[in-house]
Amino acid sequence: MRVYRIGISRKHHFKPAAACIGYFDGIHTGHRKLINKAIELAEKNDLESCVITFEPDPSEIYGSRKNAGHLLTYEMKYEFLSELGVDRVYAIQFDENISRMTPEAFINYLNSLNIRELVCGFDFTFGHKGQGNADTLVNSGLREFNVSVIDSVTFENRKISSRDIAETILEGNVKMAEILLGYPYRIRVVIQNEKVMIRQYVPADGKYKGTVDDRDCTIEIKDGLLSIEGIMLNGIYIGKDCKKHYLTVVFNEHVII
Repeated sequence: MRVYRIGISRKHHFKPAAACIGYFDGIHTGHRKLINKAIELAEKNDLESCVITFEPDPSEIYGSRKNAGHLLTYEMKYEFLSELGVDRVYAIQFDENISRMTPEAFINYLNSLNIRELVCGFDFTFGHKGQGNADTLVNSGLREFNVSVIDSVTFENRKISSRDIAETILEGNVKMAEILLGYPYRIRVVIQNEKVMIRQYVPADGKYKGTVDDRDCTIEIKDGLLSIEGIMLNGIYIGKDCKKHYLTVVFNEHVII
């Protein structure tokens, strides 16, 4: 899979594609319904499968979630998409210019990407201040692609969303997060000169059963800082290799004491 980081200032010459569009934080079970539909349409119509997403999160530009955490880093998101069988990713570099585009201008921009089939969620919005939505796409006379709108995916009569999953994790309910995500929640820890950097949501304080790089362990969190025997103590790396590297920490169960 190849990742293309693209903007609006230059022309692109891409092969025809079937794409889905969204930020896709977490690649949860609802997201995968869109992604699988795009892959299905690509196979049916002899097209490349594609995911159109954004860097950074548009909500950060609009100001509602500045410096907020996420369920996945960009790198983890793209690894997941590759595993799902996506051929390419168009990561639109979201900035003030993109945010000020009218819905009509954004549809023309999608035309320029040679999209033949577009899949979006029923609640997808686009254009300046979210003026465009799924109905705008369906009813537009400007688009040069077909549109498939996917209904919400629910659990216990509630829409599965990245925000709700984040709240579930912050409450420490990693078992419920696993159900909604479709996989155990994980974070990627960057180690550099004993410093520990985490760009994702850290579960609520407590003890958790999990793994570090596929090794079983107990993870203790206090004041948002991780302690893992022989690896980290109160958010400080105490392992042997202090050069820059990564650890994948998976949370399987919150241990109630």
